[in-house]
Amino acid sequence: MRGCSETFKNVTKISAGTIFGQVVSILSLPFITRIYGAEIIGIWTVVTSFANIVTNICDLGLSNSLMMCPNEVMSKWYSLVLKLSNLISFILGIAFFLYLLCTGSDFEYALTISFLSAVYAFLLRWANICTIILNRKKNYNILMANSIIRFSIIALVSISLGILGYKNFGYYIGNILGQLITIVHMVKFIPKFQLHNKKMEYIDFGKINVNYIRYQLPASVTVTLRTDLPNLLIGWLFGNKMLGYFSISQKLLTIPITFLGQALGKVFYQKTAAMRRNGQSIGKFVEKNIRRGMIIALIPMTLLAAFGDVAVVLYFGTEYAVGGVICRIIVYRSLFNFVSTATQGLDIVLDKQQYVLCTCLLQTIFAVLSVLCGYFLFGSIYATTVLLVVSFIVIQIGYFYFIYKCMSLDSIRYVRNAVLMIIAMLLLSTIFRNVVLYIFEHLSGTFFEKLLLCFTR
Repeated sequence: MRGCSETFKNVTKISAGTIFGQVVSILSLPFITRIYGAEIIGIWTVVTSFANIVTNICDLGLSNSLMMCPNEVMSKWYSLVLKLSNLISFILGIAFFLYLLCTGSDFEYALTISFLSAVYAFLLRWANICTIILNRKKNYNILMANSIIRFSIIALVSISLGILGYKNFGYYIGNILGQLITIVHMVKFIPKFQLHNKKMEYIDFGKINVNYIRYQLPASVTVTLRTDLPNLLIGWLFGNKMLGYFSISQKLLTIPITFLGQALGKVFYQKTAAMRRNGQSIGKFVEKNIRRGMIIALIPMTLLAAFGDVAVVLYFGTEYAVGGVICRIIVYRSLFNFVSTATQGLDIVLDKQQYVLCTCLLQTIFAVLSVLCGYFLFGSIYATTVLLVVSFIVIQIGYFYFIYKCMSLDSIRYVRNAVLMIIAMLLLSTIFRNVVLYIFEHLSGTFFEKLLLCFTR
């Protein structure tokens, strides 16, 4: 009972900070989308997609070793991972600069975008490293404030620079400063950074954690590629404006995941890692959390499946109506993203990173095929989205099927529950939408007429 109470308290702490941060984000997004437009948001999506890929390469998968390592080597390993991340981010930033030049970008633009992308990638990794350490130490009071600080800075800087007329890079700078100031908040609570490390320390560190390089690095890269590679392809084939619509739908759908999924995931990761270090079985604990995650996700995801187009138009403006349709499709993928987020680190704790590697590699391949088929066969972003969602869900169900089997759990029951959740979500969202449409169509008044215009039919 005490363990449940502590878990609830920790989840509540992180969720409270996340909710306040997301409230700031939700309130500021309508201003940001109107100031910068879909084109700038689409370009920023390209930048963040590159940064996300770099983030998962630059540490060679070694960041996650900080959750499982002995306390006495924490400071040294933290320093080694951070230095390694900085060096590789710089090298990949140069590669991105050369790529932009080769694809026709002018020198100044290529230099600016590649520099900001490399810096943002390093800051993302640094923030993730700090979060892993603070999560291990159960410093949830510190983690609670991260979301508030980050989104407040992003909103303040982005909107201010946009109003002042800096519409080319104001949104980028706001995001980078938001991440940097969040790190400053965390870094004073983590182990002391060691300025000097011997060459042999890097070699020994790599040898000890070779499985993280062998499995976690490609697994982390493919986790990012399955989302960001399709984004890059959509921007290339459909254009940055359409990518902006696609990106906006994903931003809306990350709200329930960020509100609660990440909080559940951080506590879940810390708890399962501690149980594993103590030699305890984690099977029943994992099964309970997955079942709970699916139930928690059902309500917000069903509402977004029913009224996602209305939410997008109301929040971001009528220009983003296409994004509203995409939102109602892609929400089914977000149901499984929520569960995965709420059980983060499970593959690491079970030492089954190869499962994630195979799963994400398959999802990346089918995501690329989905975009290509959607564009060349159907010429439709909606068909592309449907193909992306179906392929993702089928492979994700297969991943958890094998995870259940390795923990000697009933994998068939998981598959049955997952399919029932999808059917329930589809039926409930259809009923809710038709009932609300019927009510609005039979009510008079300008307010209801305007709401009806938000529905994409």
